[in-house]
Amino acid sequence: MNRLQSEYCLKVEGISKSFPGTQALSKVRLEVGMGEVHALVGENGAGKSTLMNIISGVFPPDEGRILFQGRSVRFLSPNEAQTAGIGFVHQELALCPHINVAENIYMGRYDKGPLGFIKRRKLHADTVQLLKLFCTNIQPDDKVEDLNLADRQIVEIAKSLSLKCRLLILDEPTSSLSDSETEILFDIIRGLKSNGISVLYISHRIAEIFEVCDKVTVFRDGHYINTFNVSEVTPRQVVESMVGRELHNLYPPK
Repeated sequence: MNRLQSEYCLKVEGISKSFPGTQALSKVRLEVGMGEVHALVGENGAGKSTLMNIISGVFPPDEGRILFQGRSVRFLSPNEAQTAGIGFVHQELALCPHINVAENIYMGRYDKGPLGFIKRRKLHADTVQLLKLFCTNIQPDDKVEDLNLADRQIVEIAKSLSLKCRLLILDEPTSSLSDSETEILFDIIRGLKSNGISVLYISHRIAEIFEVCDKVTVFRDGHYINTFNVSEVTPRQVVESMVGRELHNLYPPK
C-alpha cells in the first residue's frame, strides 16, 4: 500500500464544473483521511452539492481528478460509485415505505434459490448481523413506514454498509431529527469511524461539526477557502471563512 492509500480515503484535486450561466466549482480540492469524519460547509450556492454529485457519479467534472483509496476514479453513474465503496445518504431518504427493512437494505441484490425465490432466511440473518452495528431495536421484518425518521436513517446507512462502503456521505443528516435522535446518529458516526470508515458530513449546523467531526473544509462561491482541524479553530473562524468577512456579533440579540 502506498503512502496516498494509507493516508487518504478520498482526495479531490482541481475539480471544476460549470452549468449554463454558472460556474459552480472552480478548481476545488478536498482531502478526507482514512477513518476520518470530515465536514464540508459553506453557504447556499457554495458548491457543496455539486461536488457531492460529482463524487457520487451523478455527473462528471469539467476538469480535475478524484482519487478514491489511492486510485484515480471517474464514476459514470451512482451505481458505479456505490459499487466502488461510496455511500450517499441524501437529505430526502430514498426508501420504499411499504416493504420491510431487510428488503430495503438488499433491494436488487437478493440471494435466490434455483427456482428464483428469495432466500428469506439468509436475507433475515444477513440483516440481523448488519443491524448489530447500530445497537438498535429495528427488526428485519419491520415495515419502513412504521419507523421514525432516525430509524429510517439507520436503514439507509445500513444499506450503504451492506455495499461495503468505505466513504459515507451524509447530506444535512440532522435536518429532521430531534436532539435525542441526533445523539444516536453521532454515536453511529463514531462507531463507523472506529471501524475505519470515513464520513463526509455536510451541514449548516456549526455546533454539530464541533461535536462529531475531526476536520472541516470551507467552500465559498464555488471556491475552496480553507481546511481546519476542528480542535484548532473556533466556530467564529469557520463562519467568517464561510461568509468572507469578519463578524463582530455571531449571536446577535433577537
